[in-house]
Amino acid sequence: MESKRVFLRSLGCLDDLILLEEESVHFLEAAELARSWGDVLKEAHLLEKAGHLKEAVILLLWYVYFSSLWGDGNRGWPLKQFDQKEKLCKKVKLLAKMDSDVFYDFVCSQLKVLSDQQSSLTELKKDLDVSQKNESLRGRNSVE
Repeated sequence: MESKRVFLRSLGCLDDLILLEEESVHFLEAAELARSWGDVLKEAHLLEKAGHLKEAVILLLWYVYFSSLWGDGNRGWPLKQFDQKEKLCKKVKLLAKMDSDVFYDFVCSQLKVLSDQQSSLTELKKDLDVSQKNESLRGRNSVE
């Protein structure tokens, strides 16, 4: 196996190397390769296959955030929709639910910010409290 890895690396055949690792059920190694190549969605998929659901969810959440804010030439605000957004949000929720109810609630509160739905001041306060409790990016207290 190691000789195959060395050979494929020497040829720069990263796609084939990832496929080899995946077929050999070395999902974490394949995920690391996908990360080094910058393929976030592939990395998340491989982390999911490896049973690292929480890591896959967090990675996908960041992907959705960045794609909503800065994807396709966007300059941050307002948030933009992108082709895979709804599909990825459903997947993130599904994976989070497989982890725990607490994690699922956290993920839902994070995704709510990225949706187009209107929220009352009470709902926004509740979401901010959940974010601060979980030390999420949008709930981080800048005063240390």
